[in-house]
Amino acid sequence: MAGTVAMEGSRTLLQCIYVSTAFHPMSDSELVSLLETSRRTNVEAGISGVLIYCDGCFLQVIEGPAEVVDSLFESISKDRRHHSVTQLVYEEVSKRAFSQLDMGFVKATSDDLHVISGFDGMSSLADLDGGQAKILLDRFRTARVA
Repeated sequence: MAGTVAMEGSRTLLQCIYVSTAFHPMSDSELVSLLETSRRTNVEAGISGVLIYCDGCFLQVIEGPAEVVDSLFESISKDRRHHSVTQLVYEEVSKRAFSQLDMGFVKATSDDLHVISGFDGMSSLADLDGGQAKILLDRFRTARVA
């Protein structure tokens, strides 16, 4: 659909996927605090997505209106809890992949990644490219729905 702009209502709908590395391993209470704040903010802003935390690395997808996603990603990029923020995917989409999640969450281990076919060579979420990130997120989404 070349030339077609993905819209939600009258706004462009974007999906942004990034990876980053935590400055220190995050405790369960730190992750809960992060999620509570994110979920509250995301509901107000019309953002959906999922956050995967694995052995000190984050993989996150955020979806929503373009101007909101852009602003949120800029804020995420400046967050002092992590570094090496690398945007893997930034694209217009026709519909949300995680429409039912204001911020889904998966706390995984590298062993969890190894059992997913095609990811047995991965040592970290930070090693993913955009295509691999989409596959991994789709597998987590599919497992959640199943």
